[in-house]
Order: sequence, then C-alpha cells, then structure tokens
Amino acid sequence: MVDGCLAILGCSNRKRQFKGPREAIEVYDGHFYRVIRKARRLGYCPPDLDILIVSAKFGLIKETTLIEWYELPMSWNRAAVWRDKVSADLDQFLEGKDYRSILVAMGQLYRLAISNSTFLQNGIDEGLVVGTWERIVFHSVQMKSWLIEQHAVSTNGDRIATDTDRGRLVTLHSARPLRTIVQMAAARQARGSNYDKQALR
Repeated sequence: MVDGCLAILGCSNRKRQFKGPREAIEVYDGHFYRVIRKARRLGYCPPDLDILIVSAKFGLIKETTLIEWYELPMSWNRAAVWRDKVSADLDQFLEGKDYRSILVAMGQLYRLAISNSTFLQNGIDEGLVVGTWERIVFHSVQMKSWLIEQHAVSTNGDRIATDTDRGRLVTLHSARPLRTIVQMAAARQARGSNYDKQALR
C-alpha cells in the first residue's frame, strides 16, 4: 500500500511569533511554508502529504511538532554535527514506508544534514525523489507544481495535474545525489573554510 507523498523541508530564518508553542508548519514562514499553507487553504494540497523538517535547533521534526520562535542559523559545522542523527532519524522514519514521491526542498547545508540517509539515497537512485536546486523563486513554483500533481494523483489517480493553479505545470529537476553534497562539504573543509561564516538561515 502506497503511503502517499512526502516533503522534506529545511527550516527557515523567517518565523512567525505566537504566544506559546505552535506547530512547526505554522511557525516557519519561509517560501516553502507559505506555498504549503496556501495550497491547503485553496484545496490543492494532497490529502496524503507528510512533511518533515530539518531544523538547525531541533534536528528532524514533524510538521506537527510544537516549537516556539528561536534564532539559530544553520552552518556547515552545525549541519555536520547533525548529520549522523538526522540521517538516522530519517532512515527510521522512512523504514517500511512506500511513498510514491518524495520532495526534498532545502539548501545545501540542510542537505548535508540528511546526506547519510541510506533510504533517501535509495529513493534517489530509484527515481522516487525530486528536488529543487535552483533560485528560490523557482523553488516556490516547483513546489506548487509538485503539490498540484500529487493532489491530482491522490484524488483522481491521474498522472498529470489539471490547471487548478491557473498556470502551467513546471517540471521538477531530478535530485542531485546526496554524496555530491558530502563531497562539497569535504572540499570546503580541506580549503580551511570557516563554516560558521557560511551560515544560511
């Protein structure tokens, strides 16, 4: 039995402040999170969508995890420290799952944090994983297109999304192998880069 679809997101620097803890999907307010919340409001978010978030502070969490506002940027050092645990947690989550599609939408530092995931790498090799690697404006458009397509598959069994977003479907790029991200990190370390100065939020 197919378990639906999965989006794995990096946390965002932009966050909404509430009185008390809220679900992570409501606190993070970057492009990806706005796209997903809008899709849910307008009815084209797949009902069988699962969301995981790689957080610089909390590691791998679910969208429903209760968190409060915080300020902690991701850096190469922090991603390297998180890598083993986050990758292991991701493998534990994916074990036994049969997702029809997995979207990885995050920057290089966050991808480094999941780069030891065996299950995710297997999914990439099998063509089940798509990723967004270009400019942030394309990230949002690609994610929207993926949500529309997965909604169509989930609700109608169709492989092609309809024009419910009043725009054309954008083809997603194939995901870059995670081992490439590890090689990039190793190259930076060999050059003596100051990882913390490379922090992305």
